[in-house]
Amino acid sequence: MVRKKYYPVIKDEELISKVENYAEAVNDKTCTWHLHHRNAILFGWSLQEMKDNCIYFHCDPEDLIFLRPIEHRRLHAAARKRKNSRPD
Repeated sequence: MVRKKYYPVIKDEELISKVENYAEAVNDKTCTWHLHHRNAILFGWSLQEMKDNCIYFHCDPEDLIFLRPIEHRRLHAAARKRKNSRPD
């Protein structure tokens, strides 16, 4: 399942079907998939950091990915661990 509330994140609502894992997400009746920014994955950026850099809303489909909730939590846990292990 995919929630419509995610659509403002993408540049054009018609492009949502181009986001990686979209077909799986739409056809999955057991859970609601999360739309996630690749920059958050690659760079460990927070929501606020992406908004501050003007890259949160109106993204191209290739900048996004649908993830199952467990994968989404795992990615954020790993990012927090990396962030906490960095020397100051």
